[in-house]
Amino acid sequence: MSGNKPEHVERDGAMKFSIFVNEGENGPRLNVAFENAYFDKESNSFVPTNSIRLEDTLKLQRLAGRTYDAGMRIKQDLNQRRSEERAPAQQRSVPARGRKQTRSYSR
Repeated sequence: MSGNKPEHVERDGAMKFSIFVNEGENGPRLNVAFENAYFDKESNSFVPTNSIRLEDTLKLQRLAGRTYDAGMRIKQDLNQRRSEERAPAQQRSVPARGRKQTRSYSR
């Protein structure tokens, strides 16, 4: 994923999820990277870490949920573009199907 610009970023304070789109054999694949950092007063800079405080677990959960939602929207858009690229230049009109009959079961 290095050198690849993220398609979308969700951030909350020092926590960040990045969504990357990578081309695969079967079309685009989405990968997610999580980053967290804390401020180190001695070095006067942010230091990456793979741990979070207990108090931040709910924040992480909400951030992960927003990232999932964004990823699903991106995936849907990519699938839509991909199907449009595969379709012939002139769309065929498909007749509407009749209403599907349902069976009613009585006891």
